[in-house]
Amino acid sequence: VYGYGISGGQYYDFGDQKVNYYDDAFTSLINFDFKWNAREQGYEKLFKDYSKKLESELDGFGLLNYLSSHDDGQPFDPNRDKAIETANFLMLSPGGAQIYYGDETKRKLVVEDAIGDANLRSVMNWAELESNRKTLEHWQKLGQFRSRHPSVGAGIHQMITSEPYTFYRSLTKEGYDDQVVVVLNAERGMKEINVRAIFTDGTEIRDAYSGKTTVVENGKAIFDTQHNLLLLEKSE
Repeated sequence: VYGYGISGGQYYDFGDQKVNYYDDAFTSLINFDFKWNAREQGYEKLFKDYSKKLESELDGFGLLNYLSSHDDGQPFDPNRDKAIETANFLMLSPGGAQIYYGDETKRKLVVEDAIGDANLRSVMNWAELESNRKTLEHWQKLGQFRSRHPSVGAGIHQMITSEPYTFYRSLTKEGYDDQVVVVLNAERGMKEINVRAIFTDGTEIRDAYSGKTTVVENGKAIFDTQHNLLLLEKSE
């Protein structure tokens, strides 16, 4: 349904009438609001609002987020100046995630002499893969973490601390139980993270971003990494 957004709940507003396309028609819809929400809101407001919406009005239904697409002429980051931020918003937000080819390699969506949607459908930038290797690896790590943990997209969101920005996602359903803690915009180097809401003392946890592990003590996890992001999961 072109133009549907999460702000409408189950309804698409035509102006003169509202139609519920989730009612006996679709179980999931593409969310055209996401790029605007990501541009105008910070991580916490977007994550919190989406989690609440998916746990209430859209409970039992699907939502597919994107930040660039084959037929949306106003992508979130056309010049690929915010490739890392794009990955963080898309891959860590509640709901489904649609990656458009080149999101992960900084394929530009503004092409010289291209007209209209041709800008969005340019040749894949394989030649730039090595120069954009760190961006690709960032997307890969987030994607693998999300794949291992359904709680990232389908779990309940709760902020733990604002500085550094730390939150957890928890999914418990029909005997399935999955929890993770994510830290964004942390200091590089030594970090002490409050994880008591999810991980008990004595639990060995792993940062999926750096690969390092530690044991929880006094409700806290200490990591020394050169990244400002942590993806925390229970060690296998």
